[in-house]
Amino acid sequence: GRVPADAIAGKIAIIGFTAAGFDEVATPFAAVVPGVEVEATLVDNLLHGRSLSRPWWTAPFEAAVVVLIGVVVGVALQRLRALGGAVTALVLLVAYGGATQLLFVHARVVLGVVYPLGAIVLCTLGGAVYQSLTEEREKRQIRNAFRHYLNPEVTDLIASDPEKLRLGGERRPVTVLFSDIRGFTSIAEHLPPETLAELLNEYLGAMT
Repeated sequence: GRVPADAIAGKIAIIGFTAAGFDEVATPFAAVVPGVEVEATLVDNLLHGRSLSRPWWTAPFEAAVVVLIGVVVGVALQRLRALGGAVTALVLLVAYGGATQLLFVHARVVLGVVYPLGAIVLCTLGGAVYQSLTEEREKRQIRNAFRHYLNPEVTDLIASDPEKLRLGGERRPVTVLFSDIRGFTSIAEHLPPETLAELLNEYLGAMT
């Protein structure tokens, strides 16, 4: 009897508690909201046709996006290495997040975010770990194959850049020292191997 009848005639009236501790719910926009406000929002959306939707094509589209993300990130990691793959993953993450937000705001279409974004993160991490393990195994194989024949510094250089290991070598200006030690045969016959190696190292170092 406290509200005139004509004040609510032809209208929808929703009655509920707004006091703390009564009918409180959490929403994406606030941790605590009176439940009556959620009811009012629902009614308003129905009256104005503003409901969110998930058409039939959303589930196949999300699955296709997950597969496409895996392929793109995998190719990027293989061709662009870890940094390029990470940049590609970041671009995909921002692009998909922006697209879902635009559809949500302007078309009121709800697309899943967890699975596609999770696919980006997992594919990037998995690809980076696999690439790191593969490269380390290749470097170890190169070191083991050449450690008996090459200087350790040359072996490390080849392991760090396997593309240098190709037939034909490369052209570059160099200086070569040819040195003939007079009486070397007789010297070598009378010196222990350790002493001879020390003598040669000292001599060649000085000459170089």
